Amino acid sequence: IIGTGFTSYSPVLPGSESGNNPLPIELLSFDAVQSESYVLLTWTTLSETNNDYFTIEKSTDGYTFKPIAVIKGAESSQEEKNYELIDNSVTNGVYYYRLKQTDFNGNYTFSKTISIGVTIQMESNLIVYPNPSYNSDFNISYNGQEGSTVELRIIDMLGKTLYVKEFNLSEGYLLQNMKNENLN
Repeated sequence: IIGTGFTSYSPVLPGSESGNNPLPIELLSFDAVQSESYVLLTWTTLSETNNDYFTIEKSTDGYTFKPIAVIKGAESSQEEKNYELIDNSVTNGVYYYRLKQTDFNGNYTFSKTISIGVTIQMESNLIVYPNPSYNSDFNISYNGQEGSTVELRIIDMLGKTLYVKEFNLSEGYLLQNMKNENLN
């Protein structure tokens, strides 16, 4: 390819000098931002030619991608088009996203891969009752993120650990009666 500046493999194809772009879409931007407990994906095209749909793909390692949504394309357009998708299926971690654009004839191209680090602040509530407790008889109520593991550690006033046990919040809630537990 003469005069394009491409000297080795590149994931993009050059357009023509006449302005007749052979690419199915002209992608202006593709971004991901965290908003509360979800990721907002936005992308903008400047033009689309025979664009059937976009498939949004997601990965946790940057190599193995799985489709999470399909968005209908504008078919053929010479106007700026804005798209967005909310990904509610996120927890703390790093996520990678890419767009797979598919033409009406089944041909497809991929966008660049973008990544985002997600940190979600989860509200939780811990209640220990009755307080004060006598004869090691008390109840613990805790709600938090479903699927998380909580370690219960009871430490006396001198710093000695009296009890340690892990609980899985399978339904996001724990209610534990400590009446018959053996505290050291």
